[in-house]
Amino acid sequence: MFKRLRRKLGLSPLRYAVLLIDMQDYFLQHHHRDDQKMLLSAHERVLDLCHDKSLPVAVLEYANHGSTTDYLREKVECLPQRETFTKSSDSAFVGTTLHHYLCSLDISDVVLLGINAEVCVKCTAIDAKREGYSLLTARDCIAQPRAYLPGESTDRIPLSKWYEKNTQLYENSSVLIEMIKCSFHRDGLVERL
Repeated sequence: MFKRLRRKLGLSPLRYAVLLIDMQDYFLQHHHRDDQKMLLSAHERVLDLCHDKSLPVAVLEYANHGSTTDYLREKVECLPQRETFTKSSDSAFVGTTLHHYLCSLDISDVVLLGINAEVCVKCTAIDAKREGYSLLTARDCIAQPRAYLPGESTDRIPLSKWYEKNTQLYENSSVLIEMIKCSFHRDGLVERL
């Protein structure tokens, strides 16, 4: 009923799910410690929101590379809606039932969290977009490994322009979280109409 009302009012039926992509120790070790801390802190804040708002989380793990890092796995295990998928491809939509899972929950928007932004996160995002999902992320929620060799820049590798063009890319996880919270407030107003 509310979906039809949202459509009548020109509002899309927002239903969020979070995709936690390849946050395994095997991949984390290729990131500078400062980047790891920033990424884990941002993910923790988003997962806290998932707990508070009962948002579903799909944990995506690359086969044969271990489990999600203990710190995040402990957070995820406390969530009311969570599912883990093992993938053997860069995209989590290839060879898994991720799309079926998201459809069963009537998801419209996916929040991207993860590492290897220019490969696994991006391939998953491209396929999610192809399946019709809207994409959201923040600069501190996804990362690409940076070179950590003497004489090379220690700056974080900037995200490609693809994210700016194809996702709602927020400056940081705090802004992303506030936007999601505001959408819940807005949706509540629509449901009361």
